[in-house]
Amino acid sequence: MRPRRSSDGWDQFDGDALAETPAVRAALARAPQTFLAIVFEADDIESEAIPRAELCSYLSVATRDGTWWGLGLEDTAKVVVDLDQDDLKRALAGQPDVAEAEHEERETFQVVLARQLTADEVLARFVDAIAAAHREQARQRGITVAE
Repeated sequence: MRPRRSSDGWDQFDGDALAETPAVRAALARAPQTFLAIVFEADDIESEAIPRAELCSYLSVATRDGTWWGLGLEDTAKVVVDLDQDDLKRALAGQPDVAEAEHEERETFQVVLARQLTADEVLARFVDAIAAAHREQARQRGITVAE
């Protein structure tokens, strides 16, 4: 997968372009079957749910050097994890090789890695972190997540 190069030197990768790589497929297999819309009050939390097979289409990763990464989550996917809580940041910080994780903006995170990783490896860790944060926030709300 060839990245898009931004004018400021960042290599950008769309999540759906990496979704079929072995690392990302394995992360998706560990994720819930469906990411429920747990963030907003709704009568039917499944109406805005995102099937795990579609999650990557709402994600992106970007890097300049393979150790500093920007992780993006589109607005549509913000219903499955509350970005105002620190669960996703903590889950990212707990991933292997992550030296630092920051919630930069509303739907953007930055991670600094202890070693270089490829885009698919970083996206797989992002998927794992989103799944962990989703499960934790669902548990806090008394919602059962189907595995």
